[in-house]
Amino acid sequence: MECVVYTAQEKVSKGKLREAEELLKYGKDVAKRLGIEELSFHISLLERKIAKVRERRKAQTQAR
Repeated sequence: MECVVYTAQEKVSKGKLREAEELLKYGKDVAKRLGIEELSFHISLLERKIAKVRERRKAQTQAR
């Protein structure tokens, strides 16, 4: 399941937030079904990072 987190991180770094969110949605479901707390933790960190990127984009758009 590490591959989900690593792939999502790559998508976020490339600005492909929707794709990253889809992977995280899948990862969240698997983590819940299998009870993998560490996976859930890393997913929540990435979700926060995505939220920050979206905030930054929104602020840049409003500043224009």
